Amino acid sequence: MVEYAFAYIAAFSIIPHKEVRYMDIASLSTALSMSKLQNDFSVAMFAKQLDTYKDLGEAMTQNLDELGKQMELSVNPSVGSSFDASV
Repeated sequence: MVEYAFAYIAAFSIIPHKEVRYMDIASLSTALSMSKLQNDFSVAMFAKQLDTYKDLGEAMTQNLDELGKQMELSVNPSVGSSFDASV
């Protein structure tokens, strides 16, 4: 178990411990950089999925419109299929 160099208690009195732990700036920088990269990748993938689902929704709407027209013709094939005009 790693213990910190000092423990702050009550009114900020300092009690020394056995082991001193130093901050490794290079490791912190690498970890933050990797975290940012993972976050950017996740956002990019989410945007790509959002575009894909938007396209799928538009295609589904178009297919349902076409299906509705086909259903109307199958139920009443003579209605709306021809138009007679006399002048």
